[in-house]
Amino acid sequence: MQEVGVIEKERLRMEKNIKICVGQEMKKARILRGFTQQVMADLLNISVSYYSDIETGEKLPLNMEFIDKMYLCLNLDILGYLHVLWASEIYTWGSKSLRK
Repeated sequence: MQEVGVIEKERLRMEKNIKICVGQEMKKARILRGFTQQVMADLLNISVSYYSDIETGEKLPLNMEFIDKMYLCLNLDILGYLHVLWASEIYTWGSKSLRK
């Protein structure tokens, strides 16, 4: 049973890393485009507060369709998002937990 707790802690740590990586990437791209958080929130039809939570790593984007829309608004490639996931070790976490 203890192994389940360790796996859950690792999953939560990885989820936090993903949120932070995605948020940092969104913020950099937004600033490079000269957009405010208000502009992004309006383009994505969400509140400024929710968008801010994505940038600060408090929340993840809603779903892949939403992520795709965010990347289109910022003129980024969805592969960049997948790179963020890979860089945050989500794939290695998944393979480690399945092989133990």
